[in-house]
Amino acid sequence: MLRLDTSRLATRHKSARYAARVGSFGDITFRVRYRECDPMGVAHHSVFPIWFEMGRTELLRESGMSYRELESQGFFIAVVKLSMSIRSPARYDDVLRLRTTLVKHGRVKLDHEYALYRAEELLATGSTVLACLDRLGAVQPLPDNPGGADRACDTIPSSPLSEEIVMPVTATQQATSLIEGASPTVFITDMNRAVRFYTETLGLTLLYRAGDHFAMIDAGGGCHIGLHPPGRRTPTPGAPGGIQIGLTPTRSIEEVVRELEHRGVRFRTDEQGRTVIDDSAVKLAFFADPDGNVLYLCEITR
Repeated sequence: MLRLDTSRLATRHKSARYAARVGSFGDITFRVRYRECDPMGVAHHSVFPIWFEMGRTELLRESGMSYRELESQGFFIAVVKLSMSIRSPARYDDVLRLRTTLVKHGRVKLDHEYALYRAEELLATGSTVLACLDRLGAVQPLPDNPGGADRACDTIPSSPLSEEIVMPVTATQQATSLIEGASPTVFITDMNRAVRFYTETLGLTLLYRAGDHFAMIDAGGGCHIGLHPPGRRTPTPGAPGGIQIGLTPTRSIEEVVRELEHRGVRFRTDEQGRTVIDDSAVKLAFFADPDGNVLYLCEITR
């Protein structure tokens, strides 16, 4: 549950509620939820951009305008560039404070910076570049003084967007996204041998191991590799299909399954006719892409 530090924000923006300038900032506080963590209880890297969105949404609201109001007028704000650096892990049930700062306001772009704290300890920093799009996903200028941003600090590029922005994601795509992360699962015959290969031979980091049942390898760049022994209904290790992709749903797995079924996706059922398999620690739902490659939704419940 998001808890907005309203007393702090209200004091900061009281004199410029409708005229927040470049350099204005706001804090939100919230608690790390279980579903945002990996099996070790550490907040997964994929949730940090979501927290950043929470921060800039509330900053805009406190400056006198909401994203809903912008969209009702035909202005859609899409993330076209994101970077972040995690210094220390956030863990389940930690109370965190996120400071969001508006650092630049251009003709079609807004730049924000983020600093995430646990008490006074800095855990992570990040930045985003947002672009203004119309209902069809085409670039358009920001409305005059959105949220009271400082036009005096405006830097207008010679073209609507710099060359680094090639194909922005539309606001519609952002709103309908059902997936917020993915990782491959490799089926192996010997867990000890597989762990040694990925850690000692390849030099990767073992994040988590549950005996011979499962192991998670950090491959860097935000990629985690799951190692799993084969089962009766899984591919033979080394055979075609011996690697499957696990997808993290943005909502409950049951909701996402229903939405994907509505979009024409056919899910596999187990011997009991269940689409969503509840394995006490995780919920799984298997399906395939048009070429038959196996994908599965995975929601950690333990």
